Amino acid sequence: MATGAFPIFLAPRVLSRRFNEYCPATWETAASKIEGTPPPTAPNFPPDLSNPFQTLNVDGGVTNNDPYNYANDFLHSDVLPPAPPRDPKSKDDRLTVDRAVIGIAPFPTTEEYRVKFSAEQRSGIFSALPNLFSALISQSRFFGESLSAIMTGTTFSRFVIAPSDHELVVAHEEASCKNPRTVRPQPPALQCATLGAFGGFFERAFRAHDYALGRRNCQKFLCDSFLLPIDNVIMKAALDGLDPDTMATVLRNFQRPQPGPYVKSDERKPLAEGCGPIPPFAAANSDASPQIWLPLIPLCSPKVTTFMPPIPRARMSNTSLTLVRNLILQRFKVLISHLLSLITSPLLRTFLKIGQPFIRFLAKRPLKNVLIKQLGDAYDPNS
Repeated sequence: MATGAFPIFLAPRVLSRRFNEYCPATWETAASKIEGTPPPTAPNFPPDLSNPFQTLNVDGGVTNNDPYNYANDFLHSDVLPPAPPRDPKSKDDRLTVDRAVIGIAPFPTTEEYRVKFSAEQRSGIFSALPNLFSALISQSRFFGESLSAIMTGTTFSRFVIAPSDHELVVAHEEASCKNPRTVRPQPPALQCATLGAFGGFFERAFRAHDYALGRRNCQKFLCDSFLLPIDNVIMKAALDGLDPDTMATVLRNFQRPQPGPYVKSDERKPLAEGCGPIPPFAAANSDASPQIWLPLIPLCSPKVTTFMPPIPRARMSNTSLTLVRNLILQRFKVLISHLLSLITSPLLRTFLKIGQPFIRFLAKRPLKNVLIKQLGDAYDPNS
């Protein structure tokens, strides 16, 4: 229920919890089990704490947006059969993997290190504090070990689906070539990522665009990335039961090229041919013994194999943007009124309260300019 309750913007949710949800811990990490170390220590609750007790909850994405470690620990727990042993001489786990975690990253990090960054100019308290909170949140979301394996293509037990818009990349590159001095940074593929990832709350057309783009990205992922070679343990077990004619039909209709690592993938290559059968590709593989790859979830129906055309990006009208600005100011008014009520001095509380309408009036134009900058190509000033 607290999902989406990002601090300040949306109110936290009060939820009830019971002791048995924490004592003892209901899971044990695969690493602690292998190494013989004790499981997590149970909380030391006060003796007079009621059961159930109330907790205050916000969006989990604030501190842990990529819980790969929990998912991987579960897959190696006693709930499932033991994973097949992996050959230490093998470069990857393509032949032995029989379970996987798919992470969905709707708002992947796109910031780059600025060469002209001035540490002296950004050392003030009002510049350092926002960066401090951003660093703490980013650090808590970091999963370096999994990220390294995913990006280099050495694991087939962990996958990431991130939004991608080929047409947006091409359009931005063309604009950069025409007028490199005035071009803005490329906007995110998901339009809901605008306005601090709250764009979808304020514009329905953004949600419609992103939903359609997500279907297109999923089609691409299932066709070209979510693959295993036919010699893999689970693929082989399924294919061995087919007669020769059926096997030939499966290979003819569904075989795909070996997926490449994310860091070397050609992001500019569009999904122009859909997900239909492709010619034999053994010569294109770099391995000494080429393998035949098949999708784990083959797309069979024409409704999902037909190429999905580009999705036009929506644009917020000036009228809608003005409405969004007013809603933000209303939220600001509510928050400030609550904070002012906590001030014990009547004189100071009255003084600060009198100036609030004037402050909100002065903030209208600067706030709208900030929103326009955040929206980028998703704003239509003439509507």
